Order: sequence, then C-alpha cells, then structure tokens
Amino acid sequence: MDLARHLISHVVLNGDLVKVLDAGVRPDWLIDPVGRSVWRFITDYYKDFRSVPSQEVLASEFPTYRLVEPAPIDYVLDRLRQARTQAILNQGVYEAMDLLDQGDLESVVTVLNSTLAKLTYEIPKGNDVDITVTGPERLARYRELAERDGSLIGIPTGFWTLDEVTGGFRPGQLIIFTGPPKAGKSLYLLWSAIAAWYAARKVLYIGFEMSNEEQEERLDALIANIDLAALRDGRLTKQDFDKLEQATRSMKLRPNFWLSQEPTLTVSEVCAKIEKYEPNACYIDGIYFMQDEYGEKPGSWQAYTNISRGLKQATKKLEIPIICTTQSKISKMFGGKLSLGSIGYSGSFGEDADLLIGLEPTVKPNITHVIRLAGRACGPFEFWVSRDFQNGTITELTTDPFGDSDAFAEDGDELGEVDFVSTF
Repeated sequence: MDLARHLISHVVLNGDLVKVLDAGVRPDWLIDPVGRSVWRFITDYYKDFRSVPSQEVLASEFPTYRLVEPAPIDYVLDRLRQARTQAILNQGVYEAMDLLDQGDLESVVTVLNSTLAKLTYEIPKGNDVDITVTGPERLARYRELAERDGSLIGIPTGFWTLDEVTGGFRPGQLIIFTGPPKAGKSLYLLWSAIAAWYAARKVLYIGFEMSNEEQEERLDALIANIDLAALRDGRLTKQDFDKLEQATRSMKLRPNFWLSQEPTLTVSEVCAKIEKYEPNACYIDGIYFMQDEYGEKPGSWQAYTNISRGLKQATKKLEIPIICTTQSKISKMFGGKLSLGSIGYSGSFGEDADLLIGLEPTVKPNITHVIRLAGRACGPFEFWVSRDFQNGTITELTTDPFGDSDAFAEDGDELGEVDFVSTF
C-alpha cells in the first residue's frame, strides 16, 4: 500500500491538512522520494497561502502524480507511525549488530539508547486538552501551589534572583545562558547544576570543551570553598585539604551527578543519555558543539536551528529542564551590551528558549552582569555576580557595584556589603 499517496490524496481531496500536521507527520516519514517532494510542496503552499493546493495546482506542479481514493486517514496515520518506528528500529538494530560483531559493547548500548530516544521525540503523542472540562483538575493544582511552604516549585537555579523571578527551572523548559567568550558561562552553568544537586536532584552535566577532570576540579573547589589554582597545582594547605576531603566524602550522601565529556553529540544521543541516567535536569555546556542529525551542513544556521528545536522537543518529551550555554559575538554587542541579535550561529536559540539569560563582562574580570534577554514566564531582571576562584565562592549582588551603591569600597578593589553570597 502506497501510504504517501493515500496521505496526499486525503489532504488534497478533503482539504484536511491540520489533522495530519497535528499527528506530527514529517517528510522523512514518507519513503517514496516523489511523495516526499509532493508533501513538501503541500506544506510550503499551506504556509504561504493558508490553504491546501487544489487538484489543479498540484497537477501543474506534478503532472504525472496521480491521486487515489484515500483509505481512512486514521488508518493511514497509524500505518505511517508504525513504518517510521520500524525504520528507526531497523537502522538502530543493524548498527548495533555491526558493533556487536566488533565486540564494542559500550557503543552497542549507546546506539540502542540513542534509537529509543529518537523514537521518544520523533514519534509524537497527542497532548490536547479541552479546558472547559478540566477546571476542577486545574483548581486542585493551583490549590496545591497556594499551600506550599515557600519552597521553590521548580529546580533551584543557583542564583537567588533567578529563583525569585522564575520559581526554579521546570520540566519542559529550555534555558540558555549566553555571553561572549570568557564571560563565565561554563562556571555559572556548573554552579547551577551544583545547586540542583544540593537540592536532592539527580544531575547530568555534558561538556564538550573541558575534560571531566577539569570539571571535577572546578566542582570540588566550589563545594569545598578552596583555591582552584592551588588544588590544580598541588599547593593546598592541610586545612584546605581537610575541607576538600570532607566535601568529597559528603557527596556519597547525595543523588547521582554524572559528568559526560564528549567531542560532540546529536540531540538523539543527548536524549539517549537522559533515558539512560534519568536525571531531574540536564546541563549542556556549549550546544554550538553539537551535531545535526538531519544532514545540514555543520556550522550552518539550519543545523543549529534543528539542534535548538530538537532540544526544545526533548524537554517536553522527557519532561525535564535542559539548561545550556551558547556563544554570543562581541562584534554584535553594541556598547558592550547583549541583545537577542548578539547570539551567534542561529536566531533559533532565542526563539526556542523559554528563558535566555545574558552574561555581560564588566570592567572587572571577576564581575559579571546577568540580565534577562528573553523569557516567556518571567519579567525583566538583572544582578551582578562576583566569582572568587581563590576562595571557591560565587557572590551575587542585586545592586549595581559600579553605580552609586556601596557595594565597593572607595578604592574599587574590595567588596563591601553584599546582598547574597552563594556557597555550599
């Protein structure tokens, strides 16, 4: 049975494209290359003219393509889902079998997990709701929120101001930290992950630039509040080493914290890791290192758009927040200020993120200005963060240290009173 022909015939003859799009049908669901071309023409036509092309229009574009009396659309959609599911499974199983023959068991597990993850976000499940009949359930949810004891609804962010304005990072959200090189993106992402971990959440932290050893050193120095450079050079005092030993031993009492060092990953492979470890939140340092799995040219805006859209879909399918970093370009920071136009690689990062957090360097290398660039569920915010690698602390200020406040002493070198000091 030519499923693509029955699908296209149903849409053109009945003008019923909305139900098919709502079912999540994609061009790669259609095996026949001619059918894929016809389907792309129909969806592009719909985007341009908000209607389905008539038989005459279709015939003018594809003179040899013949429509048929379509089978029931629910049956066709069900068969298409099955066919796509089988295609994904076949590809994954064949690849896994080759690796199994080579004795590469670790890669076999990775491929199988990636295959299952791809099924999770490629084959959609409907989540439509009629609000006219779900009022009691919503009221019960709101009542439960109102009766909370002041604790965060979501996962702690690591920053008091962000916790206040967002209520914490929540399942289904894509959060992106962005800033120019050396703005502290990796450090603040790790800090945010540690905050979630200390709030009894399981964490998956994926990094592309730093090794696991480098991340471990940063994490240990922050938790023990010791000098990172001294830790790396073997110059810790006995007192600091005792603090480090106590901090590392206490980790056994906490939930899992997985560090993953990779040269690159696709969205499916990220999903596979999430499926494997089942964290409460996933942190990705440098999504611009990720690889598109749909064949777009590496480094192109199309590739990065596929990546950001895929990550956003993954947050909803896997029901966890994904918190990432990406670069902004100094050449697009006018007056040293970030904007949505400053983000490098693709504008889709700003479009797909539920919250886009800007990190602006200041005249002091250890001070970062943190602002809201875009956010669907919170208002504007700004605060300043001071990082002290020597003492392993992050200090948050909600007043401008470069303005009229007394956050700095007269010589401008020493911190005065602060609003919030983040330590563990």
